[in-house]
Amino acid sequence: MRETYAPLLLERKASKLRKSTGNTSLKVEPASSTPISATELFWRTVTRPSKMILYSPIIFSLGIYTGIVFAYLYLMLVTFTEVYEQKYGFGIGVTGLTSLGLGVGCSIGMIGFGTASDRIMKRQTTRGKPNIPENRLITMIPAVVMLPVTYFIRSPDL
Repeated sequence: MRETYAPLLLERKASKLRKSTGNTSLKVEPASSTPISATELFWRTVTRPSKMILYSPIIFSLGIYTGIVFAYLYLMLVTFTEVYEQKYGFGIGVTGLTSLGLGVGCSIGMIGFGTASDRIMKRQTTRGKPNIPENRLITMIPAVVMLPVTYFIRSPDL
């Protein structure tokens, strides 16, 4: 990805100008010479994400969706032990093995998502389209729909 940090870009530009013109007095002045206080830094770091959540509907909706998904995942992980021990009479050792299904499923999902997004990125670059990170989100579209559905699929014997 391209560099976007302004002070570094200015320093690179000044370095190129020094080389091309031979003028060694070309220098980049710092953006702000006065350091900010710890409390001002704290408020900046708190208010910036808050503004992004409040004023961007996409970030707000993705945050809510991700929060709900992680809440259900956490709820499932926490209640596995209790449900399998009390309802089904599993022992402690076997109850620990019930989390393996979630672990294997998440691992398969990450490997599949990574492979699919890499293929999409390669295909789009061969077609001459720009290689932007947002192209990796294409594989999320079916996953966003399928994930809530999988929470409510039950085995017939439960």
